[in-house]
Amino acid sequence: QLGNVFDESDIQLVPVICADAACSGVMKYQCFEYIENRILNSIRENLSDLDGIYLHLHGASYVEKIGSGE
Repeated sequence: QLGNVFDESDIQLVPVICADAACSGVMKYQCFEYIENRILNSIRENLSDLDGIYLHLHGASYVEKIGSGE
């Protein structure tokens, strides 16, 4: 989504998770917690080296116990 940005020599990626719910309806709260914890734990582990965070968020979600975020 960012074209050649990640091909730059001074960019180092820290891949964390790729999650795709497609058109599956309501996300289970346990699944949401897993994804959330993977992201937050990786941020904590790499915080001193991070200059930015890229999240490619698309579409809508409905998480049980949380809702849609509206």
